[in-house]
Amino acid sequence: MRLVGALAVALATGCHAMVGLDELFSDEGAGGAGPECTLPAQCPQGTTCRPATCAAGKCGFVAVAAGTACSEKGGKVCDGEGACVQCHDGSQDCGPGVTCIGGMCADASCPVPGGTFPMGRSEGDADAYPGGDDDEQPEHQVTVSGYRLDAYEITVGRFRTFVEAGKGTQQSPPAAGAGKHPEIAQGSGWQQSYNGELATDTAALKAELGKHVDCTWTDAPAGNESYPVNCITWYEAFAFCAWDGGRLPTEAEWEHAAAGGSENRLYPWGQSAAGSGQANYSGEGNSPFEAVGSFPAGKGRWGQHDLGGSIWEWVLDWYESDWYAGGGNGCDDCANLAPGSRRVVRGGCWLNVAWALRAANRYSGNPRDRNRYVGARCARSAP
Repeated sequence: MRLVGALAVALATGCHAMVGLDELFSDEGAGGAGPECTLPAQCPQGTTCRPATCAAGKCGFVAVAAGTACSEKGGKVCDGEGACVQCHDGSQDCGPGVTCIGGMCADASCPVPGGTFPMGRSEGDADAYPGGDDDEQPEHQVTVSGYRLDAYEITVGRFRTFVEAGKGTQQSPPAAGAGKHPEIAQGSGWQQSYNGELATDTAALKAELGKHVDCTWTDAPAGNESYPVNCITWYEAFAFCAWDGGRLPTEAEWEHAAAGGSENRLYPWGQSAAGSGQANYSGEGNSPFEAVGSFPAGKGRWGQHDLGGSIWEWVLDWYESDWYAGGGNGCDDCANLAPGSRRVVRGGCWLNVAWALRAANRYSGNPRDRNRYVGARCARSAP
């Protein structure tokens, strides 16, 4: 038997689609014994990317060339292995600077249904962990409206498009109010006071992005376009997401996606600590130089990759250790917008041990800092 575009099929059919083994493997077209035939019309019907063929008296299938259009509506192509996908790896189908990974453009976002979920760490439920920090408690009910959260963290390739467009600088900052949360009217959008936190111009920004050890940025593409971009400040992450038509997720939205909402998962993938192929962390991968989506077994309930491990992700909120006992307790579509000294980061990173990848784990950073452990992913309004 041969693998027929397994990863591409799984990703192309939806952010969290599951594909059965009978759909992933096929004997036809690989020397197997298909039905006898004299004409292709006598064979089981194939697909645009994998049409039926009759060869040497036997039915089979043949994969058409990668890049062949496979949807009358446009926007999808064959991957060369028989699957109809959003893009084929190594192509420019996604546009300049946007990476194609496993049949999906790396800026693809997945819908996350709204709902009420238990945020924080419990003492005895599915997300209980005796070594957790005090700022994860008390567990409390929080409601979020439906939204979309990108399937992947911001990549170097996507960020390069932003930088080369001259964005994310004092010369070209976001407009006031850009990137605001649709349910949080006051204080969630870009503020003019943020402008001075950006680099003066593109040359200065490039100089800052690559000057620290283990930063994934390079001034020219160097085989790193699919790596998560790190060493970006909170202000640059916000500016990028606003420019990209999105926004930073709130801390509640981030945890809602990572915990699987009401499933209250301990880790984004389930209840067990990271195993083989689930996360880029100290036990596997252990490097910022890993393409986003390289650990598909760790995908969250709604299709997001790398919610545990890879890089910590900036979110909208200011950090307060007692937020869960105060303003964050029992709120709907809320975020901590009271100015502080540190912003929240979530998800753990490539250097962390497994417990740090828990959905409820909280950490924070100076929003001005560049850190090899920190990047971001964007959220978007529900359609």
